[in-house]
Amino acid sequence: VREKDSISQLFFFHIEFTDRILEDCRKLFVRDGRRFSSIKLLSCTGKTPDIVTLMMDHSSTQALTVSNCELPTLHAINEALRTNQSLKVLRISASTMIEGTDCLDGLVVNNTLQELDLCGSHLSQCAIDCLSKTLQQQNKGLRTLKLDGCDLEDHAMASVLKSVVNHATLTTLDLSNNAASSEALEMVASLIAQNQQLLNLSINCLRFSDDLDPSIMFQAIAALQNNTTLESLDISGNRLTNDAVLGLCKCLSRNETLRCLDISDAGVDEDGIELVARYLPRFMGIKELNLSENDLTEQGARSLLDGLQNNRLLQSLGPIEEDFKCSCHIEHYLDLNLAGRRAFQNDISLAVWPHLLARTAMADLSCGRNENALFSLLRGPALFER
Repeated sequence: VREKDSISQLFFFHIEFTDRILEDCRKLFVRDGRRFSSIKLLSCTGKTPDIVTLMMDHSSTQALTVSNCELPTLHAINEALRTNQSLKVLRISASTMIEGTDCLDGLVVNNTLQELDLCGSHLSQCAIDCLSKTLQQQNKGLRTLKLDGCDLEDHAMASVLKSVVNHATLTTLDLSNNAASSEALEMVASLIAQNQQLLNLSINCLRFSDDLDPSIMFQAIAALQNNTTLESLDISGNRLTNDAVLGLCKCLSRNETLRCLDISDAGVDEDGIELVARYLPRFMGIKELNLSENDLTEQGARSLLDGLQNNRLLQSLGPIEEDFKCSCHIEHYLDLNLAGRRAFQNDISLAVWPHLLARTAMADLSCGRNENALFSLLRGPALFER
């Protein structure tokens, strides 16, 4: 590593850091002044806290990943966050136990960290309270917060959501694979209704309690109608009734900013697919609607095809593995939308044609689909007679 300046990442796996390794790292970070875009410490032992302090104190990296680390290492990271000005991404994962305030309170004074990823770690209520306090105090640099699979219960979920409702910089939030009930879903509704910064929200595969009030879910769906900032929403893996699917369809008929909605593996039956197909022509902004791993039948696919003929925005229905008689026709209309079919609804300048056709030719489609889309666009007005 010391002889090759081109190396930009360091990866330590199952290393027991000794005094000798620590001294070699000191020469690398301090004497040589080397900087790395990413450093990973996975399942390391020994003097790991000293290594963390060394690299953080000398601004040796912009992205640090640690996994299966012990409490002293967490303390070292926390203390270093108080003064470090270079770290942009911090990932602590793989069954790490984060239990006390002295593991996260360094975030309160840190304004340079942009992404905090704690996916797969166990967060105690005490740690959640500390994290929520940090978020409420408007940590100015944070853009992304990932808490996927952190053993959060309903109240913990609600605490995090409440702390980011008015956050000024957070754009991506992932709370998937945690437990949720009425309190958490009420805060999801408040977040969608009030937050003006969040672009990406993932709450897939939640473990709902048996006593969940179904009306709370509809509050969150209704809030989506008037949201003007959210661009991507992942609620896959959560069971959706047909009433919930209908609510989502009505939202997509009014919401002009949401571009991606993932409702894969959501238990949507044939009637639910029919609802989606019926509302397809009314959708205002959605470009990617993932319907994979639902109960899609031949009749449902045919209904989707009928709806797509009058939808000029949707470009993907997700990785649907079933092969239906009308699959190639569905792909055809999706390809045309990707190529810019919407632009041909009205007369366009001749100068724009080369750009649209070039985009079609360069689209990453399977064999023959680029040419098919080009041919259809060149047919002109006949494409839009329906």
